[in-house]
Amino acid sequence: MSSWDAAYADLIEWVPELLWPTSVTTYSMMRTDPQLRSVIQAYSLPIRRAAWSVDPTGCRPEVAAFVADNLGLTVLGDDTTRPRRGPVRFAEANRLAMLHLVFGHLPLEKVYDTSDGETARLVRLAERMPQTIGAIKLDDHDDLVGIEQTPRLGGSMTMIPRSALVWFAHEREGGAWQGRSLLRDSYGAWLIKREMWRVNATSLRRNGMGVPVVQAPP
Repeated sequence: MSSWDAAYADLIEWVPELLWPTSVTTYSMMRTDPQLRSVIQAYSLPIRRAAWSVDPTGCRPEVAAFVADNLGLTVLGDDTTRPRRGPVRFAEANRLAMLHLVFGHLPLEKVYDTSDGETARLVRLAERMPQTIGAIKLDDHDDLVGIEQTPRLGGSMTMIPRSALVWFAHEREGGAWQGRSLLRDSYGAWLIKREMWRVNATSLRRNGMGVPVVQAPP
């Protein structure tokens, strides 16, 4: 699935500016609107400020402690330990994950340290911003295979397989792994409002100083 094939995966969308990957630029502009930013904050802040912990149900205590240690969280029901401050900042990863409400999707890449040869310790949840995704790869069943990330300074595309990704998608339907932005329904009102701001600003600049009157001499 190439970058533009993804645009046609969502057969319901009919606005060209909201077809992926063009939609990423559109939603980047929309998210700076004061009212829309307040809506996004109203959705994301309660999730970000919740008390997060690892539920050890059905898991060996040492495994639950290892996972909690990797994520910098506590184990549910265990108030005797403090969360480890390691490479992974769960609060920061959670904040970045909430961007899937803005763009419709947000993948995080899992990076592990296996230097000891026995365990795989999570050392990073690296955001892969939608602006850097060149292609979303799907198989014949519309299941996610991976993404191709655009390099910063030339070079070839970097393929990241699905196994290395934590994929957040808002209201995904079928093969539209780009999801559906929370801002989608506000696009029409935002577009008119944006144009009215520009027209009103031009009108004020033109007429704000009054209309000069000149009388010709006799």
